[in-house]
Amino acid sequence: MTYIKEVELDNFKSFAGHTKFSFIKGFNIIAGANGSGKSNIIDAMMFVLGASSKKEMRSEVLTDLIFNGGKAQKPAEFAKVNIILDNSDKTFSAYEENEISISRKIDSGGEKRF
Repeated sequence: MTYIKEVELDNFKSFAGHTKFSFIKGFNIIAGANGSGKSNIIDAMMFVLGASSKKEMRSEVLTDLIFNGGKAQKPAEFAKVNIILDNSDKTFSAYEENEISISRKIDSGGEKRF
């Protein structure tokens, strides 16, 4: 059975710059204090897998998914999410690779790219 190996965020919501989460096969959890970004990781997974409902991703407009700056940081020009799936058991038989990468990007002009 395939599983999520990694999720990479670039300027997505509260995550400035590049952030990478690695998962192992089996049971994984996302834990942290209130306001640490746990829900934003779920929003990122939904975004990269094609969700486009602003309500589902808790934003007024899709450009709200882009990191909007902070005390010492300027707003980002884009947000990108990359998810890497383990395919070593060939769940996705059309692909010979042991890993499958899916990416989605949105820029400050609202243009979405896969």
